[in-house]
Amino acid sequence: MTRSRDGSDPLGVVVIPAVNAHDARVRHLLRLAEKLGERACRELDASEVTVNWFDGAQQRWVTIANIGSLGVGEERFPAGETYARSRFPRVTELLEDGQGYIGVLYAADCLPEVARVLALFGRSSCLGAPLNADDGKLWGELYLTRDYGRPVFTHHDLERAVALAAKAGPRLARASNAP
Repeated sequence: MTRSRDGSDPLGVVVIPAVNAHDARVRHLLRLAEKLGERACRELDASEVTVNWFDGAQQRWVTIANIGSLGVGEERFPAGETYARSRFPRVTELLEDGQGYIGVLYAADCLPEVARVLALFGRSSCLGAPLNADDGKLWGELYLTRDYGRPVFTHHDLERAVALAAKAGPRLARASNAP
């Protein structure tokens, strides 16, 4: 993970103890997240796909899996990588409202919190789609990026990602046993 000159993390990453990967429920969740990421990479021509879970009790995003062309310091199944909700307030609001979003670096309408992440990891565009549980409550996010030199994500891509996330969200939520 990239650190600023003073040693702090520019994204507010907090490392929590790793989950017990020997737990069958956890292994199943990781397999589902991995398959979703691989499918999204293929079908939406993404450089990288991240599956995040929203921990409402702690008001943080927890990265479950990173699939595809990973950035420097990223791991496929990171051990306890989290981001405070306060670092991504507008993104969280959009996802909680059942909406996805597109971010294009240097575009006038790119959310500052999104532009910061794109620049940090050397990506040109991203999109996020809500992963909802069976009851419609936000469980997490399907987050896709594309590298520089590749076409930026479009609203058609977002529609496809939202449809993919709508199918996967309930399965991930059931597998995680999250409230």
